[in-house]
Amino acid sequence: MVRRIRHILYRFLPSINNRWHAKREKGLQSKWGGGQRLECQAEQDRIFWGKVLGQRTKGTFWELDAGDGATGSHGISLEESHGWKGVLWEERVKPAEYARKVRQSSVLGGGSGFFNSLIQAVPSPDLIILRNKARLGSLVHEILNGTVVPRWLVIESARAEAETAQLMRSAGYWMVWAFHDDEYYQRSGR
Repeated sequence: MVRRIRHILYRFLPSINNRWHAKREKGLQSKWGGGQRLECQAEQDRIFWGKVLGQRTKGTFWELDAGDGATGSHGISLEESHGWKGVLWEERVKPAEYARKVRQSSVLGGGSGFFNSLIQAVPSPDLIILRNKARLGSLVHEILNGTVVPRWLVIESARAEAETAQLMRSAGYWMVWAFHDDEYYQRSGR
């Protein structure tokens, strides 16, 4: 009973400092991981698709700073197993070339017009996967302006920070799960 109450608190109480944020992440991870330690990307993707996305098929996504398109990617699993379609953004030439070989989705990158290029390819994604936290400020700006309003966001961050959760909360998103270096957010009221 205490564990169930904690899970409710972890989901709905905002991150007010880094200590509480770390507890929230640990609590949310144990909620859907069943207390077990998840070691592989496939298991993480299974829980992400089943619990966070509610087993939704045929959605759309953006994967920003996608790297080689395979290593640590949530998007590749959604494409291959669940019929999702999306667009990847990678500015570095070599990783982008590899991503074009291994992914079904379009791979864009380089030049200016970052958001315009993505919006032209997939105007209203259900999910945005942000693999470079440096873009978070500009992404939240676009969300607050209504340029793009995804239902879900995955933010990859090597270090948990309360400021990230607070910023996402101000944009209307709740953290619903955390695992390893990923934080999973869902838009409030949907």
